[in-house]
Amino acid sequence: MVTLDQLVPRDHLLRLVDTPIRFDFIREKTEGLYCLNNGRPAIDPVVLFKMSFIGYLFGVRSERQLVRELEVNVAYRWLLGLLLTDKVPDASTLSQNRRRRFSGTGIEQDIFDTIVEQAIGHKLIGSRVLHTDSTHLKAVLVGPVVDCQLDLPVSLRRLSGSSATMTCRSALTRSERLLNSSAVRVRRRRRRNPTRSPQFRICWQRWR
Repeated sequence: MVTLDQLVPRDHLLRLVDTPIRFDFIREKTEGLYCLNNGRPAIDPVVLFKMSFIGYLFGVRSERQLVRELEVNVAYRWLLGLLLTDKVPDASTLSQNRRRRFSGTGIEQDIFDTIVEQAIGHKLIGSRVLHTDSTHLKAVLVGPVVDCQLDLPVSLRRLSGSSATMTCRSALTRSERLLNSSAVRVRRRRRRNPTRSPQFRICWQRWR
């Protein structure tokens, strides 16, 4: 008889994640969001957050598409603890819990920070390279710059080794230096190749 565990390769990414990372803490953190003596039995919150984790890890953007992938993927079922005959939670269950039960509680950020801390403790994450998704726009500020505090997530603090807060003035100074250096590089690059401009080509054709 072939078991579900035998169908998942030993070098699969989900096995490498499930071995050091413990997801049991999610039940304790979400205990206050569930009613223990009223209503129908709820789906295990660990299953719900593991479903979202799989979607983010493998780039499945749609929750409906995620459910379809969970129905046919053996490795996904193995991580969730579902047998081949078990029914996968509906996509509406995942979305409604995210919108109603977990919305405004900050539980997603707390769980994310705890998982990242576990990964750092097992040396699965390093701080040599930090990728950010942002767009730098150079703008003219009207009026004085007001000092404020920007709260950094716990996981980002541990990776960067910085303090819990960063002032807006320091953040603006860093962005301004980056933009100025980029503008200088662009101007220098354009000056090095003047023959590529359309004005030079027109003048060259007329001179010939």
